[in-house]
Amino acid sequence: MKQPRELLEQNLIKPTLEVKRRRGVVKDIKTHLSQKHDIFDGTIQTWINNPAEELKNIDARLLYLFSQQIYEKTGDLNINPEEFFTDAEAKTSKQYSGKMFLKEELKFPLIFDYALESSRDSWIVMMDIKTIAGLLKSRKLHWNPEAQREATIKEVNGEIVETATVYMHNVLEMKQLLKENKLERTQLIFNASLGTADDNGDEVVFDKETKQLQINNCKMDVIDGYHRCLAAQLALEESPDIDFMFEVKILNFTTPRSASFLAQISKGERMSEVKRRSMSKETFTDIIIDELRNKSALRNRIPNKEGLRGRDLVTYNTLKESINKNFEIKRKLDQVEVSDYLKEFFDILIEFYDTEFNDNFKETKEKSLLVENVTFAGYIILAANMKSNDIDPSQVYKYLKKIDFSKDNSVWKEYDVLDDKNRLTRNAKQGIEKYFSNLEI
Repeated sequence: MKQPRELLEQNLIKPTLEVKRRRGVVKDIKTHLSQKHDIFDGTIQTWINNPAEELKNIDARLLYLFSQQIYEKTGDLNINPEEFFTDAEAKTSKQYSGKMFLKEELKFPLIFDYALESSRDSWIVMMDIKTIAGLLKSRKLHWNPEAQREATIKEVNGEIVETATVYMHNVLEMKQLLKENKLERTQLIFNASLGTADDNGDEVVFDKETKQLQINNCKMDVIDGYHRCLAAQLALEESPDIDFMFEVKILNFTTPRSASFLAQISKGERMSEVKRRSMSKETFTDIIIDELRNKSALRNRIPNKEGLRGRDLVTYNTLKESINKNFEIKRKLDQVEVSDYLKEFFDILIEFYDTEFNDNFKETKEKSLLVENVTFAGYIILAANMKSNDIDPSQVYKYLKKIDFSKDNSVWKEYDVLDDKNRLTRNAKQGIEKYFSNLEI
């Protein structure tokens, strides 16, 4: 370098933090470095968030590429890369690709020469860090909210989506330990999801004699160890010569079974009780709620955690408590009947009030009890009473259209659902339950 690297690192701190506040500029930088050099968005964000610490550790080629972007966006002469890097260094840096740590593009099948058979559908292999990072980068290894711990709820283009809850401090800490060869070896768990192989073949093939394991083209999910996988990817992008082997347990389960597996191994770990119950399916009611979450109009609108966000409609606990109160479910047949009944019930209910539950959701919530969490306790009561009277769930609209859900309706104050300022009272749920129990069927 023409000048000390430390000087460039120091000079980059101020303009980088200024750029951090400009979302459009940050997006442009990420797009450029990602598309031109295959650098992971998360890696770039760590540099922008904490340049004083993160820039010290990155490969010189990455420092050139990053400083070039910050220089172009700010015009700060103190960070002009031409003043710090030789022509040869600049040329080498411009040729950098995040894919360089892979000898060739990672493709299925993945073959491991030795695997330890744990059970008929689970095995343990040693997998090198480049393979794991390559699986992530090539989008062959996924984070699946249905098989994971709590997700983070985000609104993207008007849609509520579940994304991985990432504790970046932990990721960066493990990244540094990997680069220093100090990370303790712990087990990752991946699931080659049953029923997702190409041509309806086997996802995993194990030769009992040679102990060779082959993973064919299928949907691969991270069940445990997502933070370590991200750390591996970040570490390799900064130090492509890292050599580290992870112990990986390979499952060949359905997604629900892999979620149940995680729930079992996580009972001693920190996880909300709501999420753990929804994954382990310990009761018939949990199975019913899972069906509603995945196969009804309530899909994506029952959160894993308590509390509602965005376009969430009803909490897990509200449904569980109300179903347990109002339906007698003693065997599998009962569970199936109630599940099917409630799915159709809510499909018709939400279709009948489609505008209120969807396009005008926010406005409806302000003026009406129709989409309130507590009202779902009443809906469950109505469904139970209709079912006990052999009324088809498709008839629910006949009863609902008789109800004035407007918060201006004085009946809600009479039942102690709303106070004088049209706010929900402490007894709102009990009031709703009483009102719906009194409906004539």
